[in-house]
Amino acid sequence: MTATRPARIRFTLPDGVPAARLPLALHAAAHGQRVEIRTDRLQADLTELLLWARESGVELDGLDARSASLEEAFLEIAENRRSAGDRTDDTMAGTR
Repeated sequence: MTATRPARIRFTLPDGVPAARLPLALHAAAHGQRVEIRTDRLQADLTELLLWARESGVELDGLDARSASLEEAFLEIAENRRSAGDRTDDTMAGTR
């Protein structure tokens, strides 16, 4: 079940280093200096990130890389079911 979910890489960039400097191949979401990358290629993307950091002299504080967990998979399934239920309720309300 978790094999179909993306892995994630999280870290904090130092002040003065914008997420826009990250390699373009990495699809990153940034919230201030905190960055999260979702990937189906954990080892390859982590390697690319670490090589970039070394070449750029950037320290990635709080670096955490992990495969999707069962908890994340179940939470996503529960959210999808809840969203589907909300759409069904809306559709049913419109037919009354």
